[in-house]
Amino acid sequence: MNKKTLYLEINKHENQIEISLRSPGSIIWKYSHINLNENKDVSIDIDQKCNKLINAINRYSTSNKKQDSLNEIKALGNTLCDIMISNDIKQKLIDTNATYLILFLDDNLVHIPWELICIGDELLCEKFRIGRVVKTRQEFVQFDASEREIPFNTWIIADPTNDLQCSRNEGNAILGYTDEINIQKEKYVMKCDLDNNVTPEDFKEKIRNYDMIHYSGHSYYDSENSENSGWRLTSDNLKAHEVRKMSGTKMPLFIFSNACQSARSDKWHENIDSEQISFGLANSFILAGVRHYIGSAWDIIDKPGSVFATEFYRHLLWGESVGDAMFFARKNLMEPENYDIAWASYVLYGDPRYQYFKNDEVINKPSKHKSQIIVGPVQPTRSDTNKNIPGTNYKCDFPEIRKWITLIFVFIAFLIVFYNYKENVKQNEAHQIKQMLIENMNESKKRLDKYIHELTKYGPIKTSKCLNISILINTQCDNLTKEQIIQGLIELCINENTKFTPLLETTDGLIKVLQQIILQGPPVKFQLPKMMVMFDYYESYTKNKSLLLFRLIDVKNGLRTIKDNIFIEIDNNKLILKQKDILCNGIVQKLNDYSVVGKVINVNNKLVTIDIGECNGLKLTKKIKDNNIEQKFKVLGKNITLKPISIRENTCDATMYGDTKDITKGLEVELIFQ
Repeated sequence: MNKKTLYLEINKHENQIEISLRSPGSIIWKYSHINLNENKDVSIDIDQKCNKLINAINRYSTSNKKQDSLNEIKALGNTLCDIMISNDIKQKLIDTNATYLILFLDDNLVHIPWELICIGDELLCEKFRIGRVVKTRQEFVQFDASEREIPFNTWIIADPTNDLQCSRNEGNAILGYTDEINIQKEKYVMKCDLDNNVTPEDFKEKIRNYDMIHYSGHSYYDSENSENSGWRLTSDNLKAHEVRKMSGTKMPLFIFSNACQSARSDKWHENIDSEQISFGLANSFILAGVRHYIGSAWDIIDKPGSVFATEFYRHLLWGESVGDAMFFARKNLMEPENYDIAWASYVLYGDPRYQYFKNDEVINKPSKHKSQIIVGPVQPTRSDTNKNIPGTNYKCDFPEIRKWITLIFVFIAFLIVFYNYKENVKQNEAHQIKQMLIENMNESKKRLDKYIHELTKYGPIKTSKCLNISILINTQCDNLTKEQIIQGLIELCINENTKFTPLLETTDGLIKVLQQIILQGPPVKFQLPKMMVMFDYYESYTKNKSLLLFRLIDVKNGLRTIKDNIFIEIDNNKLILKQKDILCNGIVQKLNDYSVVGKVINVNNKLVTIDIGECNGLKLTKKIKDNNIEQKFKVLGKNITLKPISIRENTCDATMYGDTKDITKGLEVELIFQ
């Protein structure tokens, strides 16, 4: 590791606490100590300061006093620092340029919020990428130190109690990041299963199938009997003592328990029987052999908890260490626009320097050409048509007649089997052609995504303010002229029947533009359209049919999300121009679901000015199936309709219909067909 690391060791020997700070490789170092016998009030004072910190965090979790919370946490962190940390260690922590701080903790001291100790004007978790390593008297299983190969099998358990919408969104967001990194690296680095219906029995059966587990839901901490602490799953609770019993078998390397008090713990060693009991979820998972455990020491609110988790995975999947990902996720929640006290709750057990996903895992995979895919028949399944054939039990005294009857039925059975065989072959060929088109489309999108992603190193990729849509030809097809005709028809349909303004391009042409922009470097003025339509074409799909695949891609903040795959058959015996409706209807219907919302920016009697113009999709009339349909505006929440009469690039003037007395500036309107 190039980044510097410090070790802060805190041990307890009977009534004395020893604290030392050292660098890796040190052969001698100084420690300071706190004698609890000489000053019995110190132990009480430490517990009081810890309780004040916990109470402050819980109090501010539902408060809007952002700066007050940070100031109070730092003030309490300073007082705890004055009690626990000697002046020379404090000064070394202030002066160091180290990146990582690893806490070597005695199991009697894990209940102290070391991450929130304040040195100078910075909390330890604010200055360092920080992780905990615990020295314990309890029996434990050493985690699997061998490197597991990618892809990592990951289990996302999101909202198993069905009452935390943000937890469900969190699971989907993590899946989205996983899909994006898999595309960028052009191979699976992480395979995810997303579940929201998981019982304790399901968890016990499946846990060993996964390398990583992300839990987003409810948990609870039983201060009277910590063994009964646990997760609230679908039908019952998964308790800490049940997790402890899983020791001795293959366990996940990484667990993120994004739930209230999921990392809370009292002292791990308080009585003679403590070697066999559990002190909460964090204790149980670590003792069972988990390499890294992340959880919340206190209560957290649903939404900021989800923000923290998604930001963590965004950095982890892109090759940051576990500690770096925690650090940046914490910093994100400390930014003024995102601020929430949840940043103070998260604790990492394990080495913060470890990387699960390496930056050198990128491989370049060539695009698959159509000619590389061979479409052919598969072996048909056995048919039941030769069973119970009428007449097989017919008895005849004449052997010759019986022989001919048997031959006739055998011939009929053969025809039936042959017909079914041909149908199976056709269906299989059709399926393979569709899969081939999807694969080719996936490869084209990966190529395009690769160069768009490279542009992000110069800053975020912006989308056009205007309602544009790119129609991209996949130039791998042999019959480009036919595709250009289809592209022109789709352009005409979109221009006449939707709010979008079409732009004609090819995938390879767009990639060349992106390559030139990347070579030129910043500043980047390139903007992506609001939507993309990629299409591919397979001629002679059947004897008289050709098959087209249209893929709609929604572009938001530079992300390219596949909205739909639309398959269309066209007749080879008819002119393409006469099949315009067949080509267009599916795409037009999907694009018309796209909502365009604006605001009233001025009202003058019955003349209303709206911030939607030609750039945003407004056109005076549209033709759908030869019927003239006017575009109008519906005022949201009001019984008011507005008709555009004068269009500019970004605004328009409209007249009012309906109850007009309460229309005011600032009201939202939606562009509709009527």
